[in-house]
Amino acid sequence: MKIEKKAYFYFKILKSKKKRLDATIYVGGLDEKVSETILWELFVQAGPVVNVHMPKDRTTQNHQGYGFVEFMSEEDADYAIKIMNMIKLYGKPIRVNKVRFKILIKTP
Repeated sequence: MKIEKKAYFYFKILKSKKKRLDATIYVGGLDEKVSETILWELFVQAGPVVNVHMPKDRTTQNHQGYGFVEFMSEEDADYAIKIMNMIKLYGKPIRVNKVRFKILIKTP
């Protein structure tokens, strides 16, 4: 019973955020010099950016070589993928894709 309630809770959260996830892209292969500001400035050329997030390592506080860019609409995100995938940033090609997510439910 508890597992079913948890699964329903997570499903409800994901359903409410689906629109945001559809407008969010993954950006990988980032050089250590890249910052959230640089990503924002790069991707705002493809459409209105809502948010940029680059996860950081807990010990070094350096970003982990990837980030996420959220756009106003799914169309803007799709356009960014089309024009920005494999461009070079600080001499390194960046990978730009749709965000993929998994639901992990632990069972006893």
